[in-house]
Amino acid sequence: MGLKQYNINFNNKILDLIALHGEDSLNEEGIKYWTGDKRFPHPIPFNKENKYAVLFIKKYAQILGRSLSIQSIDDDVEIIKIISKIKVEEYISQTINNSKKSFNYKKNNMIKEEKKAKMKIEGEKVNNFIKEINLYFESIDKNKNFYELIKLKNLIKMMNQKVMLNFYMPLQI
Repeated sequence: MGLKQYNINFNNKILDLIALHGEDSLNEEGIKYWTGDKRFPHPIPFNKENKYAVLFIKKYAQILGRSLSIQSIDDDVEIIKIISKIKVEEYISQTINNSKKSFNYKKNNMIKEEKKAKMKIEGEKVNNFIKEINLYFESIDKNKNFYELIKLKNLIKMMNQKVMLNFYMPLQI
């Protein structure tokens, strides 16, 4: 837990800030972002030789241990041995991840909109076809062409089912 929190505080958040505002980035007014009181930050990845990094993890573990009634280790050498066994995953900036997610989200929305547009066009074509069939159906002499009427009625039913399955929209007959 302490190692994870150390990396969040002193490495990951700084990498996010650097990804958001690179060394030569400009603010809204066109002035260099890292001027005046703001100095370009440098991440501090964990190093077992850094006594302050080890102290941070030790104190973090002690505070967490006290709150959970767990006895903590005070020996720095023992803490370093335990920390050395922990594998730390390489951090990828959240700013970069979010921009990739945003791009994929926009791309997926565009694909959905294209599909909706195609469905609308196809639905209109099918509706027009069914209207034509209905007009033809009304024009048939019902006594002479009974077989033709049954065929048309079945064709309309099939078209309606196909449209409902493919386009998820009911047709008006």
